[in-house]
Amino acid sequence: MVSPLPPEQTLAGAPETIGPYRVTGTLGEGGMGVVYAAEQSRPIQRRVAIKLIRVGDDRGDVVARFDLERQALAVMEHPAIAKVFDAGATASGSPYVVMEYVDGEPLVAWCDAHRLSIRERLALYLPVCYAVQHAHQKGVIHRDLKPSNVLVTEVDGKPMPKIIDFGIAKAVEGAQRAASLLTATGLLIGTPAYMSPEQAAGASQDVDTRTDVYALGVMLYELLVGSLPADPAAVGLLPFVARLAAGLSPVAAPSSRVTTERLAAPQVAARRGTEAPVLARELRGDVDAIVLKAMAPERERRYQTAQELAQDIERHLRHEPVAARAPSVRYRFGKLTRRHPAGVALAASAVIFLVGLATVMTVQTRRVTLARTVADQRRAQAEDLISFMVGDLRARLEPVGRLEILDGVGDRALAYFAAVPASELTPGELFRRSQALGQLGQLRMARGDLAHAMAPFRESLALAADLAARDPDNTEWQVGLGAAHFWMGYTHFERGALDSALAQFLPYLDISRRLVARDSTNPEWQLELGYAHSNLGSVREAQGDLTGALEAYRFTRDVKSRLVALDTSDMDRLLDLAHTENTVGRALERLGRLDSARGHYLADLSIKERLVARDPDNAIWRQGLIPALSYAAAIDELSGRPAQALARYDSAARVASTLVARDTSNADWARELAVARLYAGSAAIAVGRPDAGVRLLHDARDALRALVLRDSSKADFRMQLARAETELGRWNAQSGNTAAALAGAAAATRLLAPLAARPGAERRVGLYLAQARLLEGELHLGAGAPAAARAAYAAALLALGPPDGTEELRALDVRARALAASDSAAQARAIVGRLQALGYAPRGFPQFAARLAEVDPRPR
Repeated sequence: MVSPLPPEQTLAGAPETIGPYRVTGTLGEGGMGVVYAAEQSRPIQRRVAIKLIRVGDDRGDVVARFDLERQALAVMEHPAIAKVFDAGATASGSPYVVMEYVDGEPLVAWCDAHRLSIRERLALYLPVCYAVQHAHQKGVIHRDLKPSNVLVTEVDGKPMPKIIDFGIAKAVEGAQRAASLLTATGLLIGTPAYMSPEQAAGASQDVDTRTDVYALGVMLYELLVGSLPADPAAVGLLPFVARLAAGLSPVAAPSSRVTTERLAAPQVAARRGTEAPVLARELRGDVDAIVLKAMAPERERRYQTAQELAQDIERHLRHEPVAARAPSVRYRFGKLTRRHPAGVALAASAVIFLVGLATVMTVQTRRVTLARTVADQRRAQAEDLISFMVGDLRARLEPVGRLEILDGVGDRALAYFAAVPASELTPGELFRRSQALGQLGQLRMARGDLAHAMAPFRESLALAADLAARDPDNTEWQVGLGAAHFWMGYTHFERGALDSALAQFLPYLDISRRLVARDSTNPEWQLELGYAHSNLGSVREAQGDLTGALEAYRFTRDVKSRLVALDTSDMDRLLDLAHTENTVGRALERLGRLDSARGHYLADLSIKERLVARDPDNAIWRQGLIPALSYAAAIDELSGRPAQALARYDSAARVASTLVARDTSNADWARELAVARLYAGSAAIAVGRPDAGVRLLHDARDALRALVLRDSSKADFRMQLARAETELGRWNAQSGNTAAALAGAAAATRLLAPLAARPGAERRVGLYLAQARLLEGELHLGAGAPAAARAAYAAALLALGPPDGTEELRALDVRARALAASDSAAQARAIVGRLQALGYAPRGFPQFAARLAEVDPRPR
């Protein structure tokens, strides 16, 4: 174990240099070696930490193994892992590793000095778990995790733990490790107090990632109660290791440790900003269970990954049930009470209703012919229950991603409705049934079952139309009819049936107008009118009527702006307004009005920045900030402002990085990060930073390849990977590597061609495919293959489709380049002139326009 010393304390015998590094002091020393502070002068100047490894007689083998191991260490890139810069051997043959210099304090000491509470300690501990998970995914096991190997430093004014010494224990492992706990130096590999039983048993060939999970559990124990679960010094090193290896070291729960150590407990509690009885209560239950599961002697009973451990801690912090505890009804109910105290009564009713649902429905369908009063009573109960199930309960389950609980409700509800015909219902019951059917359709759409959503929507609309015709003055029924029209229209729109969608959206618009005419002060009806116009705009945009779409979107924006002004504290309305600002901006961009589009994109960005500043831990708001930054950056890029674009793309990548660090398994967040790096890489090249830009492009491509391998059915993953292949191909072409450039263009084409062949394919699929084909044509032309070039340019134009007056500016750019290289230079000049008049000036376009004005670039 390394004993921390004052920063850069000079000890006798410290070398002046290690390899090309000048030693400035000693940071610490332990059984495995000494850590020195040093300075690097070439190729860059920086402070580093160098660990000089003590080895025995197998010095040559250690150096060879270490040379292989450092390749694995170099691929790790996580904000909570100290970077490994270099490794080598001294003139005397001692191996060393050069790491990032971390100016920090060991984890437990830092938390004690700042008197962090239990919840604050758990929150600070989470990045450590995710960093270990990152290393495990790269194939690297630490094998010597302990608080002294986790230093807390400050990043942007906030504490950030950083793990040091990753993989070094494995790198210096001797061949005799398999049979003995001792190396040739006679020192234990790893630190006994934090060793897992299998590590203590000397089964080095059988050590896996769960060894690090055990060590994380010991670290967490010490972080929470200020002492180790078992101290080797109390019983002696060899007896301790023997008992640990045999699984004979029972661990007291953290809460009981606080309770039994009465003399030390007040001081321990004070360093956690509380009192001993309160501290014991905080630890009892979830925290005890989490720690003991992480430290289970049998690997199969531990958390199987560091991420599982982190996710259980996050569940505890959110007052949700943790996986480490038995999921009793009482326990889960207690968690629900903590999270939603105001909704406990409703949740209790939901449980009763859920238990009785099948019985109520079965009894009702069998006894519909019994006495009228009994049937009416039970029918009303069943109708209300169905409405609750697919409505209110769904609204509570959806934010936590638990809609699968309601999977069986839909079919049972439809069966019940079929057994009890509408002719037997009162008007009030008909209205509730219409609402329930609409909610059932929404539930199916939310679950991605678009095909089966249409039937309940259609039946809901029929019932709502019948009721609204009976009493046109009943506003509740009119609102219900408008909603039924909307959901029918939305389903048609999602299926690409624009005329059918419009046929439903127009009645919805008409109903909304009539409601506002009755009471223009009602904010909910005003909002419905705004939504109705937005729906109309979506259809117009999809039909190519951009001017009509913009008019509708602006109406919606004005409505939402007025409502936000009435209540500036309503965050949902504010976020809704941000989305519409973005929608208006996109319509203006497609019309070529770049300056106006920028204003709306910046308004969207400003709102989302305010929301994130108000609640930095809100992952949904933070994720919404990423596209807002990207849209603002893209408009800067199109307008010839690459430096501004790069700054915003970098910000988007940083935001995405924070999300990915929170949950490395979230594919959507990983995609956000990859795409942000893709954009940033292109922008970096545009401002003359090719090294950084190409590195970002490679990172983006590698991440997107992993996502496509994870789920090849996601069209967006494939499209973004194709863009990365094309961008790298374009860079390779610029660098003279024609073979690699052609390979990139071909890879992009293979990814996009199947998507482009699908009916109703997105416009951007055609654009990305055209960009890849254009690159292919340019490469063939440069290689002296005009026939192949002409074929590629023709394929690019085919991918874009015939011009319809509503193309994006980038699509016009690609069309102009393909035409210029074919037999239509005059048409290309016309398009270029139009783009120049709009202020379009991204990377490479001004140069292309200048060449086009002077030379006819047709392939000969």
